[in-house]
Amino acid sequence: MSAAASPRPRVLVVGMGGTIAMQHGIQGLAPALSAAEIVAASLASDGIDLEAVDLCNVSSVDLNLSDIARLADLLRAGAARGVIGGLVLHGTDTLEESAFALDLLLGPDGPPVVMTGAMRSPALLSADGPANVAAALQVLLAMPGRSRGVLVVLNDEAHHAWTVQKTSTGSVAAFASPGFGPVGRVTEGRADLPFEFRRPTIHLQVASGASIPKVALLKIALGLEPDLVPLLGPAGYRGLVVEALGAGHVPSAWMPVLRQAVAEMPVVFASRPPAGRTFETTYGFPGSERDLVASGLVPAGHLTSSKARILLALALAADPSRYILADLFRAAG
Repeated sequence: MSAAASPRPRVLVVGMGGTIAMQHGIQGLAPALSAAEIVAASLASDGIDLEAVDLCNVSSVDLNLSDIARLADLLRAGAARGVIGGLVLHGTDTLEESAFALDLLLGPDGPPVVMTGAMRSPALLSADGPANVAAALQVLLAMPGRSRGVLVVLNDEAHHAWTVQKTSTGSVAAFASPGFGPVGRVTEGRADLPFEFRRPTIHLQVASGASIPKVALLKIALGLEPDLVPLLGPAGYRGLVVEALGAGHVPSAWMPVLRQAVAEMPVVFASRPPAGRTFETTYGFPGSERDLVASGLVPAGHLTSSKARILLALALAADPSRYILADLFRAAG
């Protein structure tokens, strides 16, 4: 008597656009392909049932946090009806931010999710989209029923949403995790995930239709004046992230303006270098990290400025009364 055949795993594939979905038009590349068309080109679906849906089909520069909240709802609904996980096809320009936001919204108990995209469009002979889809599916199948947080897979490397960054404008090896490295790789069509990033246990529950507060991101540079900071409150911003220099330093001329901003809204400072965490207690000159912390600014830890902005915006959207932001960022960083 033969054993019953194991059911084929079902994967929810969500298309959101990006280079992986683009074709040449009159004025250059533009989104055109559906999620079903993209996965069909990967030749990687043997033994898998793929349920393809298109949430949108745009350049990732036009996405916002409300779109990612809708994506989280879609993935949770898929898990509730039995899919083993989600594969999200996404543009690479904002992939690291969307992956991080999605990880926060799904939380530690969310379904397994892998995100991928392409650096070269399907119109090119060297298009990397099909290989990235195939590798992403292998990573997803390597963690059935157990989320390791949202993973980003390109160029046969798997990176965690909390650490991944886009580091090149055109290379197929554009994604890396500075200071951390990948959590796994795909070799000979098989995923190996030997490392596990210890994801902070943060789950920000934001409804897909919820209003996301405006949070500004200002970058410090040599000789840059702080003139824009006082304009943020009147423009409706409810938070500010400052991308500081070095380990968390700003020009001394910024300090009076930042102290005034702290009286009006939460202000977080991150560091400009791509690896390493913000300092808190080392330097003591005006505008140093000690001065910033003493003035009420919150250090972002390991988070990049763009991810610190995502965390602050979603925390304010979820329920600002529930979170002590300094504790939230300390847990995150």
